[in-house]
Amino acid sequence: MTKYSSCPGCGHSKKSGLLTGAYFNIYKCKQCKHKFCSNCGRVNVGLIGSTAFCPKCGSEGYKDGECYLR
Repeated sequence: MTKYSSCPGCGHSKKSGLLTGAYFNIYKCKQCKHKFCSNCGRVNVGLIGSTAFCPKCGSEGYKDGECYLR
C-alpha cells in the first residue's frame, strides 16, 4: 500500500489528528485510474465497509493507500 503526503486529486493533506485520526484513505478509480480522497470524491460508509466513487467519472474506486499526519 502506498503512503501519500497529500491527495493526488485535490492536494488535501492531514494537518491535525487529535479528533479525526492520524491518516485518511486514498482511493483509485477502477475505470479511469484517477486517485482521490473522501474530500474530493464521494465515500459511502456502511456496516461492512466503505465504497468510494470517483469525482471524474463516477465509477467505483478501491483503497490505494493512506495519507498520514505530517
